[in-house]
Amino acid sequence: MTRFLAVVNPAGGTGKTTTAHALAVSFAEYGQRTLLVDCTSSAYLTFLLGVENPRDTTFDLFQNSSFAESAIVSTPERFSFLPSDSRISYLDQREKSLTEIANNFKKSLANFDSPFDFVILDTPSTLSHTWMATLLLADFHLGVTTAALGSVRGIIQTQEVVDALLKSYGPSPYWLGTLPTQSSGDASTLELLGSDSKLLSPAIPRSSSVLRAELSGKSVLNNDNSGSVAVAYRELAYFLLEDISSKN
Repeated sequence: MTRFLAVVNPAGGTGKTTTAHALAVSFAEYGQRTLLVDCTSSAYLTFLLGVENPRDTTFDLFQNSSFAESAIVSTPERFSFLPSDSRISYLDQREKSLTEIANNFKKSLANFDSPFDFVILDTPSTLSHTWMATLLLADFHLGVTTAALGSVRGIIQTQEVVDALLKSYGPSPYWLGTLPTQSSGDASTLELLGSDSKLLSPAIPRSSSVLRAELSGKSVLNNDNSGSVAVAYRELAYFLLEDISSKN
């Protein structure tokens, strides 16, 4: 059974892309067949991984268009990758319903010859139609936040939107928790989050290794294998896999 995990926060600069990339590497290290999906119109993750001018992208799966499985990129870091492009912004014109977008993606993916254990979604940094569709698509949500007030507010907004979506669509995706990132010790704003946010530990420390990893095109796990950020992400991945396994 393929499980869908969305890394979420509509605020930008929270560490969603870094986290999604790190989890894809960690899950693959733990023996999980993992597909990392760029669901953003900025296609920043696609850029970081060096995929240029992809013919088929996430947009085509959301549209249920003809899609070649060969468009899935095999990475040196042992996970598979589905790139994105700016056409995803067209979905925000709401020509398709949220359920249609989510169902199109799952139906298209089900036609692949090689099934995945996990699909990790790097979600948009905006309160958009596409963003809500990725929330609806996922079985599990992982919030990511810095201590910045706007970032914390993004988690609160996410949980409010999820509650509203459940009233209309259900069933409930499982909230895995909220991961503090870029931590430097001052986390007083995180107290604004309620207990339902389930703050996870260890927090991901602030480190220049994240920027160095971006410049290298590798995940922070492989660019600085024994660094504090890599160790924290591997511990997080192990916890998440255990938590998800207990829900099945």
